[in-house]
Amino acid sequence: MVEITGFYGPAKDVARFVYKKYRQRRAARPFRGFGDHKCVIILSSLYPRPGDVAFKPTKFISENKAEGYHVSPPAPFTGIRDAFGLGRLTAQLVKMGVDFELRVDPVGDEEKLNDLILFGSPSSNLLAKEYYEEHLPSECEFAYDANYSVITFQGVKYEGGQIGHVLKHRNPWNPDRKLLWLAGLGPLGTEAAALFCIENFDSRKISLEVVNSKQWIALISARLVGHYVRQAVYAAGKPLH
Repeated sequence: MVEITGFYGPAKDVARFVYKKYRQRRAARPFRGFGDHKCVIILSSLYPRPGDVAFKPTKFISENKAEGYHVSPPAPFTGIRDAFGLGRLTAQLVKMGVDFELRVDPVGDEEKLNDLILFGSPSSNLLAKEYYEEHLPSECEFAYDANYSVITFQGVKYEGGQIGHVLKHRNPWNPDRKLLWLAGLGPLGTEAAALFCIENFDSRKISLEVVNSKQWIALISARLVGHYVRQAVYAAGKPLH
């Protein structure tokens, strides 16, 4: 039974629609095991701000002069590319029958104890930032630059908004649970990270050491056809312990 709670809007209906429209042939390997326990997807708040300044009264909106409020993050607004990536991701989880919830960071300590999927880079996702700064295994050989615009992996620099990464490892807040981190240097990279897990992980171009490992890190690049991310191309990766 799939349950999607804690998010604004008909997220469940959207996930089911995307699932029916873009149904995959088999359960994607990176998500295997996520159906054993409740899973929480932690979404980026984009530009985190205290709640007391997130909602500002205004006398008009655009030219309509309607009464209302100006809303700024952490209200759960996101870009179209992140929405595409989230649609792909939740559709896959619905297909697999995973019981999951959506949360916008920041989140409480209790929520960290579940299987976690972090969606977004440390520049916008508070929990991803905490994981990256305090819990990222050193064996990953992975680092962002100070502006989160360049990734260095195994001594090689990767630049451009099409670059994304996926990391699967133990949840550092509860080692009996799993963590999957999908992010990118830009929205294209984040969407490609989701697509990689769903469609491209079993590609012959990926190292068998990575494919057969329960824990791993991979860098990918979005390949566009027109305005759409059609493929997530594997660039580099390594198994983790």
